[in-house]
Amino acid sequence: MHLQGWVHGDIKPENIFVRRSASTGTIKVTLIDFDLSQRPGNKPRRTRGSTLGYQPPEDFLNMPLDQYARDSWMLGATIYVTLTDKLPYGVDYDETRKVYRRWSDRKLSSTMLHIGATGTNTFPPIRTSKNQHLLGLMNKLMTCKVRDRPTIVELGASLVSLVSWGDKPSSHVLPVLQKAMRSE
Repeated sequence: MHLQGWVHGDIKPENIFVRRSASTGTIKVTLIDFDLSQRPGNKPRRTRGSTLGYQPPEDFLNMPLDQYARDSWMLGATIYVTLTDKLPYGVDYDETRKVYRRWSDRKLSSTMLHIGATGTNTFPPIRTSKNQHLLGLMNKLMTCKVRDRPTIVELGASLVSLVSWGDKPSSHVLPVLQKAMRSE
């Protein structure tokens, strides 16, 4: 999509279908829901929306953005959600009541502007995955400073190597992809 000059604008588990071919075992990843897609070309554009919890820090600056880097952040947040069942930012989970509580707009904006300025993520660390390659990819995609964040195209080879191991699906990534496919 990026190679064709388009950005998705709303990458999240609900917009990703993952399936494995019964005949070849090949994994196919398909993006859906192109309502927020746009063709920014090579210049920054204003954002047209996104889903709470997947927004990068620069969304809160109210200025033109690098939409390709924005999609990268959203993919990183999607990996975070598939590994933790929690959003990296925007909600807290109340263990006592077993409910999610949405942050106020002020708290969300303040937090995101702070991590953008400091370059340090403050989301809870992931302790459920030992897959250092996947965690490293997620951290690269969620680089706080937009100028330092790689695009999905720049990481293309890394993404492919995570999803496939030789000609067979990687056993350490497939469960994460399947979990993303089942997410509601």
